[in-house]
Amino acid sequence: MRLVLLRHVLPILTALALLLLLIFTSDLTIETVERVLAALTWVHIAAFVTISIVLLYLSAVKWRLVMGTLPPPGASIPSLSASFFYTCIGAALSLAFMPHVAMPMGRALGARLHAAQPFARTVGASLLEQVFDLAAIAFFAAFGIAVLLPAALPFVVALVLAGIGTIGLLVARPALLPRRLQDSGVLELLRTNLPLGLATISIVRYLLVGLRAFIIAAPAGITLTPPEFFASFSLVQLSRIVAVTPMGLGIIDWTWAGVLSVFDLPLAVAASFVLLSRSLNLLSTLAALALSAVLSADYRRSAA
Repeated sequence: MRLVLLRHVLPILTALALLLLLIFTSDLTIETVERVLAALTWVHIAAFVTISIVLLYLSAVKWRLVMGTLPPPGASIPSLSASFFYTCIGAALSLAFMPHVAMPMGRALGARLHAAQPFARTVGASLLEQVFDLAAIAFFAAFGIAVLLPAALPFVVALVLAGIGTIGLLVARPALLPRRLQDSGVLELLRTNLPLGLATISIVRYLLVGLRAFIIAAPAGITLTPPEFFASFSLVQLSRIVAVTPMGLGIIDWTWAGVLSVFDLPLAVAASFVLLSRSLNLLSTLAALALSAVLSADYRRSAA
């Protein structure tokens, strides 16, 4: 019992320690925070929250599309409003758990309680749709490396071509997948046009996340051009793949600090940016959860 508790508490404590270390080593002052808040307008906040809600909605759309493809054929799937609600539950849980664990957990919990969906099916669909998000992160990280480290361009191109070739081979010959994946219904999914649709949504979501971050970059004191910022953002997103703390707290923040230092931006700017981003993300998650709960309740009442 103590070991299980430690396993959940330790990442949270580690995340808080890393974040506090960034704040205290950055010479962040009250005056700096006041300047950031003065530069922040309701337009910035409204845009950030709106984009965050759209991101979760698109994620729910992807999950529901995968749910409709996995066996057994013809099985019922949650409504779009319910899928949005379960996705927002997962986003809320990511405040305390690793994102890659929290999202499947939230969806499985919601679908199990309200739609009697099998646990393995809901979790499998969630993990599968997130693969496309990870692929988008890896692809755009290559762009970030090419912009910030031009000498690495040949290696980046080779890796991208190798990745595309591997995906193409698996699509053309799904039998190369492990037997367990074949039995899970992935083969049926690959034979449809669904992967292209999921990849498209993942790319749109990625660009929206970048836009959301760019919206609050100027108030935080980041003076990069759009290409420079997007390249930096792409490298930071890569750290999400290995983030083992809730919301990637601490790990992603220090990655921002490291990447922004390439442009000679002080740690105080990085600290201001990540604190502003974290605060607005918390607000957005709660707003999305409240909205999705209302929409789901309204749908259930109208369907009753």
